[in-house]
Amino acid sequence: MVEESSEINSASNHGVFVTKGFVRGGIAANIMLVVGISMSVMFMLFWLSLNVIVVTVLFIGIVYGLIYLLTGKTVYILEDGGIRRQITPNWKKLKPGEQFYPWSEVMSYVRGDDMNRGKQRYNYLNIFVKSAPGKLTLSDDKSDKIAFAEWADAFEKIAANPDVVVHDVINQKETHTGISQPEEQPHEASALPTKPENQVATKRGAIKKEKTFYEKPIAKILTIVFIVFCGFFINWALTNGMSSTNIFRLTVIVIPGTLYMIYRVFYRKNNS
Repeated sequence: MVEESSEINSASNHGVFVTKGFVRGGIAANIMLVVGISMSVMFMLFWLSLNVIVVTVLFIGIVYGLIYLLTGKTVYILEDGGIRRQITPNWKKLKPGEQFYPWSEVMSYVRGDDMNRGKQRYNYLNIFVKSAPGKLTLSDDKSDKIAFAEWADAFEKIAANPDVVVHDVINQKETHTGISQPEEQPHEASALPTKPENQVATKRGAIKKEKTFYEKPIAKILTIVFIVFCGFFINWALTNGMSSTNIFRLTVIVIPGTLYMIYRVFYRKNNS
């Protein structure tokens, strides 16, 4: 999902994070829809015997067009009663939507970091909820990293302590020393409207923090498998030779990918 920088000064309100997201459904469903439609159109264009450059340009245009139509500005708001998500679609013919997830419906979360296709590190926070879409995905990939970090930190404080008052958490300002201090105007009105009935603090339990993929046993198993296959391919290249294309794949994709897995799974086991 493409993220955009926060449009609200998060230093004064840790409870609001503005990003980009899909208007309906989860990421996987929307990606499958985009791929299905764009590939179908591409095959049809090839069937019409159009020039490959024309087909490529149209294919890219269709992909970006579909993503634009399916996404919109997404605002996540931390409230005493739960998490509010407000969506304003890019396509103005679609009506803005809003969902509210009470703390009782927030089952667990996972916070970590990874690398995108551009080999750039980004941080993410996946929150698993009982109702649709089942998972709220937030990240600082191509967005304001400070705004994301402050929202995620506030969420983790709320998740770890069932007795904490959400209003107090989102109106605290983190200093460079790591000590939370109250804002000069702690009762300043929120930048976005919220429903009063959801502001009442409800009794809730602690929200479970799940392990990241790299912290799970399956990651170790996969890494060992990658090491074995990587060693096999290197030995094959040295003893039997490989085509230039396969050597490129081995040196640019297979070996760096295996080394990254080794680093994440066995060397840097946490996300700090």
